[in-house]
Amino acid sequence: RIVHPYPFTFATFAKARWVGRTVVDVYNEEFGSYPKSYYEAAIDAGRILVSGRPVDREYKIQGGDELNHLVHRHEPAVGLSDIIYDNGTITADYTEHPPVQIVYEDNSLLIVDKPSTIAIHTSGAYNYNSLFEILSYWNPQAYGLGRLFTVHRLDRLTSGLVLIAKTPELARSMGKCIMERDGCEKLYLTRVKGKFPLNVMEKVASDGGIDAQNDNEHPHLTEEADRKGIKPAQTSFTLLTYDAVSDTSVVLAKPVTGRTHQIRLHLQQLGHPIANDHCY
Repeated sequence: RIVHPYPFTFATFAKARWVGRTVVDVYNEEFGSYPKSYYEAAIDAGRILVSGRPVDREYKIQGGDELNHLVHRHEPAVGLSDIIYDNGTITADYTEHPPVQIVYEDNSLLIVDKPSTIAIHTSGAYNYNSLFEILSYWNPQAYGLGRLFTVHRLDRLTSGLVLIAKTPELARSMGKCIMERDGCEKLYLTRVKGKFPLNVMEKVASDGGIDAQNDNEHPHLTEEADRKGIKPAQTSFTLLTYDAVSDTSVVLAKPVTGRTHQIRLHLQQLGHPIANDHCY
């Protein structure tokens, strides 16, 4: 899915730590998207404004200032079908079929199969190329902004079912059930490098240290996580299939806790990283 480049203004109010610093230093040190030379040129050209007015490079930020940065935004493409949006206008025919698969829908709940590469919400480099925006553009009457509410999150690079409530009350109640594991659980399928053991239960601290105790075909990896400031994390893994040609295994992962990148990090520490993981 491709979004044509479009003008966009990043706006933010001055934070307390910015006060007294020059505008060029704030942009150079707080925002890492461009080199300092770019910010200098943007200030000179009037593409960076403070409280709606152009300033020079040495202007010092004051409390209450609003900083605006006008850019020609180029969103990364995401792995959907051949559909193009031109400044929010649909230019491909998706009147008959939605751009993402709708698995279930009733008056209060929507379940979609989110493809990999798509973020659920607008964030970072993704604005129009996010799940809620895609649904909103396809059917603004049913899925317009303010009509859908997040029940749980799913990482941008992870594909799978996403539960979306149509009321904030349902979003809160279902979110609570998921958090408290009250009648529901999260399961993930992942392809990892190498031949995975039959079953693994890993408990690991957030600093990444692990102690391994092997028990024949059922190794149990444990970690003392009682040090101050360290949150324990736990995942169980079960081998489903192994392919000798590619030397990869399909593994069922069940997170017991819910830490950021938990499954990916645990698999990497077990020596079986996800086969196409760009981070681990």
